[in-house]
Amino acid sequence: MKRKTFSSLIFALALFSITLWSCDSLFVNQFAKYGLGQVDMEELKDSITAVATDGPAIIETSGILDAGVTKTFIQAVTSDPVLRDQVFTTLKNTALDNAVPLPQREAAAVIIVEILIAETGETDLLQNMIAAAASFDFTGFDINNPADLNRLLDALLPEGAKAVTYPDGWDGARLASLLDALNDMGSDFEALAGIIADNQGTLTNLNLDAGWYAQVGTLVRVLNALELQPTNPAAPPSGTVDTVGKAIVYILENENPQTNVELMFGDIRTIEDELAADTVLIQLFSAAGIDLQAILEMVG
Repeated sequence: MKRKTFSSLIFALALFSITLWSCDSLFVNQFAKYGLGQVDMEELKDSITAVATDGPAIIETSGILDAGVTKTFIQAVTSDPVLRDQVFTTLKNTALDNAVPLPQREAAAVIIVEILIAETGETDLLQNMIAAAASFDFTGFDINNPADLNRLLDALLPEGAKAVTYPDGWDGARLASLLDALNDMGSDFEALAGIIADNQGTLTNLNLDAGWYAQVGTLVRVLNALELQPTNPAAPPSGTVDTVGKAIVYILENENPQTNVELMFGDIRTIEDELAADTVLIQLFSAAGIDLQAILEMVG
């Protein structure tokens, strides 16, 4: 087996880029698209509060059954921590209850993912990364060539993110926070993938962008596959690297990335094999009409 180095790790993080979709907006918001206006957020919040323990009613209120989860719904739910937790509990119970009709389970799982992505506060960055990666030219790309690695990083990350000095509004903590938030979504994508499997590898709601969930899910599952070494040289008490996101930022900001990735994550030579066998990714890619194994063979 070819040795997997730091370039393989970054390439795995960019794996979603060679899927075949683009996403104009995180939320499929037909109301805004057609200029039909939005429901007042406070009015919608009152409506959600009234049905916070009723899964089917929350799903209907979200807009997902018509045109996709609306921004106003997301804003209303996340504006109140108590309401947010009530809605989450109800949606999780709905998504995991095999007695609930499959379309409702799917809708609940998708709404959860949409809320979590929105809560990162970095939806623009995710969209820009996907857009940049989708247009990246992989012709002649060599995962062991430092120049190709740098070219890929330049395309994916915010300008200045590879340097110790970040551009205005950016720092390592912000990037690490996004990565850690994605890493925490593993169980939520597992639930969505399980529902897709129950529906023979497809989504029941054709209005949903299966490609978007495959793209974000790939990032999530790659991060999930990384195991931070508790003895890494920057771990507490001598340092502050205690999460996967912080470790990746440490690697980006310091010299000798290949050495540091092994110090932070140990042996990552099997990460591509793990992705190939990951049932969550297999289902997410299946729903998008893509053969995950064929994609991985392209980068082997």
